[in-house]
Amino acid sequence: MLDMSNGLPGKFWANLSPYVIYKTIHTHRGLLKQFVIRIFQERHKGSFLGVFWAILLPMMMMGLYTLVFGFIFGSSYNVIDGETKIDFGLGIFLSLTIFGLVSDSFALSPGVVLGHPNLVNKVVFPLEILPVANLGASIMNFLISLVIFLIGLVFIGRGLSIYALWLPLIIFPTLLFSAGVYWFFSALGVFLRDINQFMVFLTQALLYSSAIFYSTNTVAGTNMEFLLPFLHLNPVVHAVELSRDVMLWHIPIHYSDLAYLYGIGVFSFCFGFACFQKLKPAFSDVI
Repeated sequence: MLDMSNGLPGKFWANLSPYVIYKTIHTHRGLLKQFVIRIFQERHKGSFLGVFWAILLPMMMMGLYTLVFGFIFGSSYNVIDGETKIDFGLGIFLSLTIFGLVSDSFALSPGVVLGHPNLVNKVVFPLEILPVANLGASIMNFLISLVIFLIGLVFIGRGLSIYALWLPLIIFPTLLFSAGVYWFFSALGVFLRDINQFMVFLTQALLYSSAIFYSTNTVAGTNMEFLLPFLHLNPVVHAVELSRDVMLWHIPIHYSDLAYLYGIGVFSFCFGFACFQKLKPAFSDVI
C-alpha cells in the first residue's frame, strides 16, 4: 500500500535541493555509466540489426509521418513564408527526437524499479540511479537521431545558423523534466501496478498535444483556439517549438517560453527525486 508518511518531513524538503540531487548522482557516476550502457544495449538486444534500429526507426517514422501529414493531409507549420515539405519533414524528425526523451520517461518509468527486484533488497545499492540510467540510454538514442537531423538540415534543409547554439539550453530543462518524471512514476509504479495501462494513453495524449505535427500558429485563429492556453501548459510544446525556431526557421528565441521550460524542468527534477527518496524505504515491503 502506498504510504507517503514514511520518513521525516524535513528529509523530504532536503531532497528538493538541486545540490543534494547532483551530489547523489555524482557520487555514483561510475555505476551510473555502467547501467546506461547496459540498458542501451538491452533495448536493442536480440534484434538482427541491433543498435542500428536507433538510426533506422526514427527515419522510418519521419518518412511515415511526412507522407501522411505532409503530403496526404497537406499539413505545414505556417511559421515562415516559403515553407517546404522538406522543412516539414525535418521539423517532424526534430520534434519526434525531442519528444522521445520525454515519452520514454512516461512509458518506461513504471517498470524501472519493478524490473530490478534483485537490487531493491540490497541496502547499499543506490536505486535512485536506475531512472537516471534509463534516461541516459534515451539520451544516447537522442544524440544519434540529432546527428541524423543535423546532416539532413545541412544537406537538404536550410542549413545551420548562429541560433542553433540555443539548442543545448533548450534540451537541458527538457532533460530535467524527464528525470523528474522518471523518478516520480518509477516510485509510484512500485505501488500502483495498473499505472502501466494509464501510461499508454498518457503517452499518446502527450504526442498529440505537444505540437509535433503542427505549430501553435496553426491552432490560433481556428475554432480550436480555446485550447491554446492548455497547450502552453505542456512543457514539451515549448521545447519542441523553441527547437524548431532556432534550428529550422533561424528566428530569435522566446525568452518567456524558455523561462517557463526551465521552471517546470527544475520543479519536476527536484520534486520527482524527493518523492522517490520518500517512497524508497517501502519498496522492499511491496516487491
